[in-house]
Amino acid sequence: MNYLNRAIARFLVKLSEKKLSERDQIYVSTVYHTISDLERIGDYSKNIMGYAKKMSSLGEQFSHLAISEIDTLESLIDDLYEKIYQAYSETDEAALEAAYEIEDQVDALTADMAESHVKRLNEGICTLDVGSEFLSMTSDSERVADHLINMGKVIRLYSRSGCGAISIPSGDGTLYTKSRFDAAWRGTACWQ
Repeated sequence: MNYLNRAIARFLVKLSEKKLSERDQIYVSTVYHTISDLERIGDYSKNIMGYAKKMSSLGEQFSHLAISEIDTLESLIDDLYEKIYQAYSETDEAALEAAYEIEDQVDALTADMAESHVKRLNEGICTLDVGSEFLSMTSDSERVADHLINMGKVIRLYSRSGCGAISIPSGDGTLYTKSRFDAAWRGTACWQ
């Protein structure tokens, strides 16, 4: 992930050295911020996998209540990803608003998870070692949601630049968007 981030960032730097329209400059900036957020999501995912490996090597596991909370959190983050993907690929403001609502739910759930953990710890259902991994995993998962929302913020910036949906390269190097493909087909592409 780090290699891809650096390679794409180098390409974007070279691209930004070219004479670009204002919208193209915004697009390059949007992609740069997005790859940074994706790299951070990868880092947090790696951390979470590390917590699982550590617990496995110690023969530890979460309580059934904790697993239920984790399943709910995972489902919310999956939903958040789907909404951000939809917003990103289609410049869908409604999907972006739904993503913000899901992220608020993630924030509330992770706060509740921390409180529930303390309760389980006090009741002897959970140990300090398992609890430490649980809290770290919860925190990293909440940060994944934050970075997904950061991607949404750049979508809003880009969509307000007047160009429409996030662009994709065509075979000849021209950038087209799903929403702009028909216009490009008629010779009136957004990117000039």
